[in-house]
Amino acid sequence: MLAREEFPRLTVGFLTSLTSDPNIIMLLVILFLLLVGCFVETISHDHPGADAVCYRAAYKFDPIHFALVIVVLLLIGPLPPVGILLYLTCAMTKTPINETLRYIHPLRPPMLLVVLLVAYVPWFALFVPQLFFG
Repeated sequence: MLAREEFPRLTVGFLTSLTSDPNIIMLLVILFLLLVGCFVETISHDHPGADAVCYRAAYKFDPIHFALVIVVLLLIGPLPPVGILLYLTCAMTKTPINETLRYIHPLRPPMLLVVLLVAYVPWFALFVPQLFFG
Protein backbone atom coordinates (compact mmCIF):
# COMPACT_ATOMS: atom_id res chain seq x y z
CA MET A 1 0.00 0.00 0.00
CA LEU A 2 2.81 2.40 0.87
CA ALA A 3 4.50 1.74 -2.49
CA ARG A 4 1.26 2.14 -4.43
CA GLU A 5 0.56 5.49 -2.78
CA GLU A 6 4.19 6.56 -3.44
CA PHE A 7 4.75 7.21 0.25
CA PRO A 8 8.57 7.33 -0.01
CA ARG A 9 8.44 9.89 -2.84
CA LEU A 10 5.97 12.00 -0.89
CA THR A 11 8.12 11.94 2.25
CA VAL A 12 11.22 12.89 0.25
CA GLY A 13 9.31 15.78 -1.29
CA PHE A 14 7.99 16.90 2.08
CA LEU A 15 11.33 16.76 3.89
CA THR A 16 13.22 18.47 1.09
CA SER A 17 10.61 21.24 0.99
CA LEU A 18 11.41 22.06 4.63
CA THR A 19 15.08 22.93 4.15
CA SER A 20 18.01 22.69 1.79
CA ASP A 21 20.69 22.22 4.49
CA PRO A 22 22.11 18.66 4.23
CA ASN A 23 22.76 18.48 8.00
CA ILE A 24 19.16 19.27 8.82
CA ILE A 25 17.96 16.85 6.14
CA MET A 26 20.09 14.12 7.75
CA LEU A 27 18.54 14.93 11.14
CA LEU A 28 15.04 14.87 9.63
CA VAL A 29 15.75 11.49 8.01
CA ILE A 30 16.96 10.13 11.36
CA LEU A 31 13.90 11.45 13.19
CA PHE A 32 11.57 10.20 10.48
CA LEU A 33 13.03 6.68 10.49
CA LEU A 34 12.95 6.55 14.29
CA LEU A 35 9.30 7.62 14.22
CA VAL A 36 8.45 5.03 11.57
CA GLY A 37 10.28 2.42 13.68
CA CYS A 38 7.80 3.00 16.50
CA PHE A 39 4.89 1.80 14.34
CA VAL A 40 6.30 -0.49 11.67
CA GLU A 41 8.44 -3.62 11.92
CA THR A 42 11.98 -3.66 10.51
CA ILE A 43 11.31 -5.09 7.03
CA SER A 44 8.57 -2.58 6.26
CA HIS A 45 10.59 0.09 8.03
CA ASP A 46 13.41 -0.52 5.55
CA HIS A 47 11.15 0.20 2.56
CA PRO A 48 11.02 3.97 3.13
CA GLY A 49 14.68 3.79 4.10
CA ALA A 50 15.60 2.11 0.83
CA ASP A 51 13.78 4.76 -1.14
CA ALA A 52 15.65 7.40 0.81
CA VAL A 53 18.28 7.08 -1.92
CA CYS A 54 16.46 10.14 -3.25
CA TYR A 55 17.78 12.06 -0.25
CA ARG A 56 21.28 10.86 -1.02
CA ALA A 57 21.02 11.87 -4.66
CA ALA A 58 19.49 15.25 -3.88
CA TYR A 59 22.03 16.18 -1.23
CA LYS A 60 25.13 14.36 -2.51
CA PHE A 61 25.51 12.15 0.58
CA ASP A 62 28.16 9.45 0.25
CA PRO A 63 26.23 6.24 -0.55
CA ILE A 64 28.14 4.06 1.94
CA HIS A 65 27.82 6.68 4.68
CA PHE A 66 24.10 7.17 4.09
CA ALA A 67 23.47 3.41 3.97
CA LEU A 68 25.34 2.97 7.27
CA VAL A 69 23.19 5.63 8.92
CA ILE A 70 20.05 3.76 7.81
CA VAL A 71 21.43 0.37 8.89
CA VAL A 72 22.42 1.65 12.33
CA LEU A 73 18.94 3.14 12.72
CA LEU A 74 17.40 -0.20 11.77
CA LEU A 75 19.65 -1.98 14.26
CA ILE A 76 18.26 0.11 17.10
CA GLY A 77 15.09 -1.74 16.30
CA PRO A 78 11.50 -0.82 16.49
CA LEU A 79 10.00 -0.09 19.84
CA PRO A 80 7.12 -2.08 21.26
CA PRO A 81 4.40 -2.92 20.36
CA VAL A 82 6.06 -3.90 17.08
CA GLY A 83 9.56 -4.92 18.25
CA ILE A 84 9.39 -8.47 16.92
CA LEU A 85 13.01 -9.28 17.79
CA LEU A 86 12.40 -8.09 21.33
CA TYR A 87 9.45 -10.45 21.68
CA LEU A 88 11.38 -13.35 20.12
CA THR A 89 14.34 -12.80 22.44
CA CYS A 90 12.08 -12.65 25.48
CA ALA A 91 10.32 -15.83 24.40
CA MET A 92 13.60 -17.69 23.83
CA THR A 93 15.02 -16.62 27.20
CA LYS A 94 11.67 -16.97 28.99
CA THR A 95 12.02 -13.42 30.32
CA PRO A 96 9.01 -11.12 30.80
CA ILE A 97 8.82 -8.16 28.42
CA ASN A 98 8.57 -5.65 31.29
CA GLU A 99 11.79 -6.90 32.84
CA THR A 100 13.62 -6.73 29.52
CA LEU A 101 12.36 -3.21 28.76
CA ARG A 102 13.65 -2.07 32.14
CA TYR A 103 17.18 -2.86 30.93
CA ILE A 104 16.75 -1.74 27.32
CA HIS A 105 15.50 1.81 27.87
CA PRO A 106 18.70 3.08 29.54
CA LEU A 107 20.60 1.89 26.45
CA ARG A 108 18.55 4.00 24.02
CA PRO A 109 20.50 7.28 24.55
CA PRO A 110 23.90 5.68 23.84
CA MET A 111 22.45 4.02 20.75
CA LEU A 112 21.13 7.37 19.55
CA LEU A 113 24.54 8.91 20.21
CA VAL A 114 26.10 6.27 17.95
CA VAL A 115 23.55 7.10 15.24
CA LEU A 116 24.48 10.78 15.50
CA LEU A 117 28.20 9.93 15.38
CA VAL A 118 27.70 7.80 12.30
CA ALA A 119 25.57 10.51 10.68
CA TYR A 120 27.65 13.60 11.46
CA VAL A 121 31.21 12.27 11.70
CA PRO A 122 31.71 10.52 8.34
CA TRP A 123 35.17 9.27 9.32
CA PHE A 124 33.57 7.30 12.16
CA ALA A 125 31.36 5.43 9.72
CA LEU A 126 33.73 5.15 6.78
CA PHE A 127 36.98 4.18 8.47
CA VAL A 128 36.62 0.41 8.02
CA PRO A 129 35.17 0.57 4.46
CA GLN A 130 38.05 2.84 3.43
CA LEU A 131 40.54 0.31 4.83
CA PHE A 132 39.14 -2.37 2.55
CA PHE A 133 38.12 -0.39 -0.53
CA GLY A 134 40.47 2.59 -0.43
